[in-house]
Amino acid sequence: MTFEDFCEDMADAVSDAVDSCVDLVEDIGEAVSNAIGDISSAIADIAGAAADIIGDALSCFGDFIDGIGDFLETSADFFEAIIRTLESAGNNVAHFLDDLVSTIVRSTQDMWEGLSSLVEDVWNGLGKLVVQAWEGIFSIIEEVSAALVNIAENALGPILRFIENATISFFEVLMGFLEMVIECIVEPVLEFFACISGISVYFAAKAGNASLNAFKARHFLPDTFKTKLQKLFDNTSFDSVCYVEGANLIANAFDPKSETKGMTFGPDTMAGVVMRAVVYLKSIFDENDYESRKTMVHELVHVKQIDRYGGEIGFACEYGKGYVSAGLSYEGNPLEEEAYDFTKDHDQKIKNL
Repeated sequence: MTFEDFCEDMADAVSDAVDSCVDLVEDIGEAVSNAIGDISSAIADIAGAAADIIGDALSCFGDFIDGIGDFLETSADFFEAIIRTLESAGNNVAHFLDDLVSTIVRSTQDMWEGLSSLVEDVWNGLGKLVVQAWEGIFSIIEEVSAALVNIAENALGPILRFIENATISFFEVLMGFLEMVIECIVEPVLEFFACISGISVYFAAKAGNASLNAFKARHFLPDTFKTKLQKLFDNTSFDSVCYVEGANLIANAFDPKSETKGMTFGPDTMAGVVMRAVVYLKSIFDENDYESRKTMVHELVHVKQIDRYGGEIGFACEYGKGYVSAGLSYEGNPLEEEAYDFTKDHDQKIKNL
């Protein structure tokens, strides 16, 4: 094969290939064109169908809105009719109730007035009847009482007088017996317990004062003051009587309201020194001060009482009995009254000491 033949064959082959490609392109273009046409038709059909559906939906929705409007308009008319009917019925009911209440009130007033008048008439009649009946009964009672009194005076007088005299005699005997019991039994028992109580309280108070003032100094009465006291107490000597000033008094410790100024106790011994009596003073003793001297004189009266009753036990017993007999009164105790009376009776001498 010559080169020319080869070139011709190649040219034919290329020409055939080009023809085939042109045919293929034409077929593809036709197919694409047909497909595009089909797609366009389908889209147009879909759009038309959608438009129809949307139109139908909008038309249906419009009909629905119109139906709602008609329903609301009809409902409004219906409710307006109901309201007008209720207003008319309410007015009729209100008028009916007003008339009913007025009728009931008038009827009640008339009935009450009639009932009140009836009750008043009945009450007045009963009152008159009761008064007349009571007057009759009282008259009968008076007559019966007078008759009974006469009978009692005439028939029962001696008996009643006998009973009266016997009763008086019985109570006289009974009172005498009770007085004897009180004098012979009750009073001695009370005095015994009062005595025991007085002794117990006395020694408890003595121990309490000694404890509260254990570290306070004991002072003997100044000689000049003792000399002056002999004129006041008929030459009584107060040697070996000592006192504690600024003392804590047991009576005030248990009762903050207590105003006890001094307390006196019998013999005591300290550091081998025997003291005839110990006077505890709340304040500082000053023989130049009137109130201070007056308090000391009061306590020295108790010192003389201790001597008079034979010592502390006799004094404490008598103090307890006096406290009970005075109705548990401190001021009413005969031993305290004696001390207060002494300072009162010798007030001027105490001022001049």
